[in-house]
Amino acid sequence: MSDTKKQLKIKQSGIMNIRGKEVATYPAMIDYAHQCGMQSLEVAVLQFPHESNDMRAICGARLVTTTGEVFADIGDANPDNVPKGCVDSFVRIASTRAKSRVISDAFNIRNALETGQENDSEPILLTAVQDADNVYGLPEAQSQDKNSLQGGGNKPISEGQVSAIHKCAAKRGLDPVKVARDMYGKSIDELVGWEADQCIKSFRNR
Repeated sequence: MSDTKKQLKIKQSGIMNIRGKEVATYPAMIDYAHQCGMQSLEVAVLQFPHESNDMRAICGARLVTTTGEVFADIGDANPDNVPKGCVDSFVRIASTRAKSRVISDAFNIRNALETGQENDSEPILLTAVQDADNVYGLPEAQSQDKNSLQGGGNKPISEGQVSAIHKCAAKRGLDPVKVARDMYGKSIDELVGWEADQCIKSFRNR
């Protein structure tokens, strides 16, 4: 393996935990694609949302590497399968989903995540790749290590955090149960401290 290849890495700041799995955010995937050699990335709307197609937008992405290889994939979205705060921009989410998937295929993002970074004393072992389905509306991407030090770490959610989640949600007209499910696939009572802390921050960032 060449020295250049060894230096390729997915930024740790671009890794976050969603529903118990470590995933790479879209900006981290773009950065990695440029490191690997992306010559061009194009996206086009293949289907515009309309009542006749259940308001579903479909986008197609085409990526060309610096070695001339061509990859293509699609992504779709509608108002019902994006976070509540992103309903007005679901076409853009379809675009990002398409680009995320084609980048994943072109540069084997899943393998890069599972392999980790060779120079790290504690390699990052990951099991999934983000296709943008649930990242919109979440707080700025942070690594699991940083998250786990906040809000009580892995201790059970506190009564104060439960109260704060409900109050923040009420102020913004959001369903706290749905937010917890979307972010971590859990009920509010099942959250641990750092997850509750991220939920509270996500409300404040809306």
